[in-house]
Amino acid sequence: MDADVQARFDQQDIILNKINVSMNKIRSYMFWTFVMTIVFLVLPLIASALILPKFIEQLNQTVNLGLLPQ
Repeated sequence: MDADVQARFDQQDIILNKINVSMNKIRSYMFWTFVMTIVFLVLPLIASALILPKFIEQLNQTVNLGLLPQ
C-alpha cells in the first residue's frame, strides 16, 4: 500500500511540474502580448495626439483652409 501511494505521489509530482512549466510559458506569452499591445497601439495614439495638432496648425497656415481660428 505504501509503495502504491508513493508511486501516485511521484506521478502527481511529475504532472504538477509539467503544469508549472506550461503556466510559465503562458505567463511569458501574455506578458509579451501586453508589451506589444502597448508598443503598437498605445504609444502611436499618444504620439498622434501630440503631433496631429501641430501638423494641422502648420497645414492650416500653409494652405489657409480655415480649419482653425487665427
